[in-house]
Amino acid sequence: MSNTTVKNQEQGVALFLQCCFLFSFLFLGLYFFKTQFYLASIFCAFLSGTRFRALGNLMHECAHGTLFETKRQNNFAGFMLSLALWCSFKEYKKSHFSHHLHLGSPEKDLDFCRMPLHWWNRLTAFEILKVVFKLRFLRVFFKNSEWNPFSKLESGYETLVRVIFVSGLFFVCLFAPKTLSEIFWFGIFCFLVPYQMHKYICDLWDHGEAIFLSDQRLRSSNHKIKLTGMLKNKVLSNLFNELLLPRNDGLHLMHHQYPMRHIPTLIEDKDG
Repeated sequence: MSNTTVKNQEQGVALFLQCCFLFSFLFLGLYFFKTQFYLASIFCAFLSGTRFRALGNLMHECAHGTLFETKRQNNFAGFMLSLALWCSFKEYKKSHFSHHLHLGSPEKDLDFCRMPLHWWNRLTAFEILKVVFKLRFLRVFFKNSEWNPFSKLESGYETLVRVIFVSGLFFVCLFAPKTLSEIFWFGIFCFLVPYQMHKYICDLWDHGEAIFLSDQRLRSSNHKIKLTGMLKNKVLSNLFNELLLPRNDGLHLMHHQYPMRHIPTLIEDKDG
């Protein structure tokens, strides 16, 4: 079996597992809500948001052409993921590539342009509370051009597929068996609130917070939680990070230096 086939199979399995985790957390969150275990339901809703984020990370790899071996495979997988993430894959690539080409430019970096000035505030508990209660994450979501699933950049065929997909969602939400319909409504809530909140705060942590760090090495890394004290354990720490922060490899700056390299290969070079 060729290395190309093995890589494609591995990434396909990773994509399938993230989808399974997402639907599992959605089902559990709805179950706990209906049985009045509200704290457990909120936690599952948050974990559902992190799984949407994980799918977004996979779409990011597709945009760079590094998830699968061929451009056609990456474009197909990226487009399919964009359906679930309610965005245009081509708009996402346009926005994200401007972020690489014009990093930090208030005019040309489309990722930064959509962020208000407070995006550069220090990431404190008070700042996070303002993000949550002032619904800043939703305002950024609705003003962002990449979240227009019917972008003019899309082909007629892609637009048709989106219309069919959206029609299917409405059918499931309105006419499917009650449990399935409730899971989808709960999924819409998790997409609009926990996922957008998680994405906004992580983007703030990943970029804005870096300017306040005195350690230059930490400025080069993206977010990663380190457990201390009684919880200091490598296995537990990895599990905690995978659940809460799907992108926790600490290679943010290196990704900007080598955007067309697949993240696992960068990890191998870093460990080597």
